[in-house]
Amino acid sequence: MAPRFVLAFTLSARCFVAAAQTTQPGAPASQPSRPEVSAAQLVAMAQQKKDAGALGEASQLVRAALESDPANTEAHLLAGEISFEARDYDAARDHFKLVLDVDPVNFRANLGYGKILNANRQYRQAANKLETAERVASDPQRMVDVRRALAYAYAGMGRVNDAVTKAEEAVKLDPQSLDARQTLVEIRLAAADRTPAQLEPALTDAEAYVQKNKDAVQQKPWDKERLQRLDSAYELLLSALRTLHNSFYERDLRRQVTNALVSGKQAEAAAALNRTAEVVSEQAALQLTLKEYDAVMLAAKAVEYEPKNLRYLENLASLYQRTNDRDMAVQTCRRILELKPDHEGARQYLEAVGESPASRPASEPSSRPVP
Repeated sequence: MAPRFVLAFTLSARCFVAAAQTTQPGAPASQPSRPEVSAAQLVAMAQQKKDAGALGEASQLVRAALESDPANTEAHLLAGEISFEARDYDAARDHFKLVLDVDPVNFRANLGYGKILNANRQYRQAANKLETAERVASDPQRMVDVRRALAYAYAGMGRVNDAVTKAEEAVKLDPQSLDARQTLVEIRLAAADRTPAQLEPALTDAEAYVQKNKDAVQQKPWDKERLQRLDSAYELLLSALRTLHNSFYERDLRRQVTNALVSGKQAEAAAALNRTAEVVSEQAALQLTLKEYDAVMLAAKAVEYEPKNLRYLENLASLYQRTNDRDMAVQTCRRILELKPDHEGARQYLEAVGESPASRPASEPSSRPVP
């Protein structure tokens, strides 16, 4: 179980709430007091911070809401979800349980508690909570989350067919969901060990999952998180291919794979090996790009320390180009031309991407800050 994560409530948050709820000492009696910030408003603000990925700030705000209104259901639900994302399962469980004590069929509390039980491998209890969530769900998007979680719970219980069915239902509800497709591949691969008939569908789904991730990367080729997810998708596909390849070999009395091919399976084994080699090669190129993101951070810091060092700027521009960050490559090439107007490499790159070598006006921000 993950170590307990204490939701920080800092002095700044206290000051924020206090300032919102009280008047300044010594203010004239006729001065109107500042409007009170309600628990509901604090929860709404915390939700916005959570959606933006600022879990620390979201934690502070939801903690302030609970200090203002300790029985606030929405605050407990959001606090539980924030704690779950922070892998503080103890705190998350406490918040969800408080809600379930007064509202046993609350959708978010049952979903959250079920996911915690899944994480703790208490699959039977998890299925009970998640089935309740499924019965009361009204939001189709949240139903995807429920069915994904149920698929993992059923798989953990050994209910392979039910697990596959729930994973398939999640994909049907949202065919664009990468999370749903990942779940389906993982469930099919787990099922293939017991049910060989799941192997071919697992491979098909793994190929589709990789392609969906490639499409996502194509839309934002500079997005490191998308590249990392594609890398994970390649791992799932390689796992499926290895399982397929092993299925063409004889097994010994302990059901372990031997080095002897099943008679007549040479062509299938060769095809599986060739596809594996292709995927390994694609993944290697991707991982090189991911490594270059680390180099970008180092090169950008060097430029921050010496912003007029031409060699450092050239290196940074090259790295931005190799990581497909066009906007930052353009910005860096323009900085190079400010230092050396006749720099041929920078000028050629800008012309190649259809940009003017002239610098942007100072008031025009770049699309993303330099790391």
